[in-house]
Amino acid sequence: MNEPQDTPAGLSPTMTTMSAPLPFGAAGLLLVATDGDHARMLLARRNSNRSFPLSWSIPAGGMRQGESPIGCALREAREEIGSLPAHGVVSVITDTQHNGWTFHTVIAITRAAVPVVAAGVDRDEINTLRWVDADEGRHLNLHPGLRRVWERVSGRCDALVRRKRVIAP
Repeated sequence: MNEPQDTPAGLSPTMTTMSAPLPFGAAGLLLVATDGDHARMLLARRNSNRSFPLSWSIPAGGMRQGESPIGCALREAREEIGSLPAHGVVSVITDTQHNGWTFHTVIAITRAAVPVVAAGVDRDEINTLRWVDADEGRHLNLHPGLRRVWERVSGRCDALVRRKRVIAP
């Protein structure tokens, strides 16, 4: 299995197309709020009728032809959780597994852990949303794909927050 790779910071949410499709690729949005020097990450609990039922994950889905990881992650997040707080995309972590499946975790920073508005949540996909820190996340029933990269992703989020890499208005 390959190790997840970081894409350089400074990406723009307007970067929504790419020159070639990524076969079998998917992307998800990890929305991160600042909480002092620590990150709080928004996780979604998958509905009981989904694969890996009742596990915690991030809003995610398959990339469309010509769609970038950032474009896919933002589209899926809007479809699954409704409106998003003001945020800035700061990093993409790519995990390519042994079978060729590629998943991109798009990290977007917001200033505060805003209350989650349940009205916009797609109940076919998600049954609840929750802000967690890295330690809380470790103790949840994480989706296997998220569990695989949790330490790296949550550590990256904490590092971004400590460096005050907040670019949201």
